[in-house]
Amino acid sequence: MGLSGFIRESALEEGFGAVGFARVGMVPREPLRQWLSNGFHGEMLYMERSFERRLNPARILDGVRTVVSLIYPYPHRETVTPDDRDMGIVARYALGKDYHLVLEKKLRKILAGIQEGFPGVQGRCYVDSGPMAETYWAWRAGLGWVGKNSLLLSRKFGSWFFLSEILLDTDLEPSSPEPGFCGSCTACIDACPTDAIVEAGTVDARKCISYLTIEHRSQIPDSLKSSLGNRIFGCDICQEVCPWNLRVPDVEDCLLAPVPRNYSLDYLSDLTEEEFRSVFKESPVKRSKLEGLKRNVAVARENSI
Repeated sequence: MGLSGFIRESALEEGFGAVGFARVGMVPREPLRQWLSNGFHGEMLYMERSFERRLNPARILDGVRTVVSLIYPYPHRETVTPDDRDMGIVARYALGKDYHLVLEKKLRKILAGIQEGFPGVQGRCYVDSGPMAETYWAWRAGLGWVGKNSLLLSRKFGSWFFLSEILLDTDLEPSSPEPGFCGSCTACIDACPTDAIVEAGTVDARKCISYLTIEHRSQIPDSLKSSLGNRIFGCDICQEVCPWNLRVPDVEDCLLAPVPRNYSLDYLSDLTEEEFRSVFKESPVKRSKLEGLKRNVAVARENSI
């Protein structure tokens, strides 16, 4: 079995749904430059600092030749709805264990297998934690196309999945990029309550509920508060209305399966720092920090009156 076959087989054994390969080159500069110039990144200043590295994988791994992109589906059943006014809505990807920790362990296992079976190959793993243009590379690797909400869309998995990468310093036969299948559909654009999707494929993070409830550290603008409803961490609205997502069956995963948590707004508003760290120690929700979560909860409580 060749290296490509070994990677595909190993990825499937670890629960990944799809894997593809892209030959390394420079990421187009102008789209990211214009996005930053427009200020659409908000307070995510690391996007500016990592600009050059994000465009060139060779700045991450010396001698890199191939980007291996992988899809990992996650459960997407609805657990809390906007009608449950006394409960906070958490994005479905964050209802289980922190995917960074779970998937990085899987990727490192795959990379160790590569280096054992194919001595001399060097690599590096990423799970949404480094300066990787992951949606671009996933498209180049043939895993789907970039939807109008800027997320990668797959005919098999919709967008209910995590992306991750393994950079390798060896040449592998590249996959063929897939054409887009959004057509004239504008469901995601029409459904966004804050009009964050300014044009097809471009999101102004400063208006995005996911950004506002996670990455944004300042107070949420008064003009946007009512649009959050009872969403306290992330947002799935543009995914919920996507026709491709409406046809995707749910998945079960023992490692990323939902962990019982109390998302009562009353309960969360009284959390202490110690309780927050204990309750969310294995959850992506810890990224918001207690101060950010309580800010979001306060907005949700205002909206529930």
